[in-house]
Amino acid sequence: LMSYISGSVEAAEVEGLYRKAYEALAPGGRILVHDFMLDNSLAAPSKAAVWAVAHLSVNPRGMGLTPARVVVALERAGFAAPRVQDMITGLTTLIVARKPQ
Repeated sequence: LMSYISGSVEAAEVEGLYRKAYEALAPGGRILVHDFMLDNSLAAPSKAAVWAVAHLSVNPRGMGLTPARVVVALERAGFAAPRVQDMITGLTTLIVARKPQ
């Protein structure tokens, strides 16, 4: 479980972070990524957008998380079958992917 981690590291480090998780998991293992995320249009939800702007003062080199960006980084790290769902509606998103067997 990576909760509020992806948005707290520099964008260049996100894929490597997922790759390390991939290497640590047994085949069939799952990764859960939970964080504040804008939707893929970058236009909503407003609460996540407010948080993202505020977080720029802490992590100016952050990735600017969206489900699509996280899914691409997970797939590049080797994960398969990512599923995206709201966690805290209007604020956070959960993405679950698995390491192939």
